[in-house]
Amino acid sequence: VISAHVTSAEDPSVAKKKCIIRSSKFPLFDDAMAVWFVQMRARSAPVPSCIIQEKALEMFKSLYPGTDEGDFKATSGWLDKFKGRHGIRELGLRGESLSADLSTVEPF
Repeated sequence: VISAHVTSAEDPSVAKKKCIIRSSKFPLFDDAMAVWFVQMRARSAPVPSCIIQEKALEMFKSLYPGTDEGDFKATSGWLDKFKGRHGIRELGLRGESLSADLSTVEPF
């Protein structure tokens, strides 16, 4: 019985990666963080992981003032799950085009 499962799992057409994305324990907080992140990226501001984690702690305390410190920790595990729920990837903002004054450039 076990050998049947092993051989079917080795077949690439059968063995597909399953990904279960669970909802957040604090949906209001999760949505607020997602909105903040989108706003920051709309400004073309780089948002490194450490800044997301700092903002998460700050926002959690303001949304849930009566909770214990242990109720939420902005760990790297939380960050990975947050990024997964919202389709956030680590893409760098590159080049000087973000700071260029396009009105002074002559079209060619």
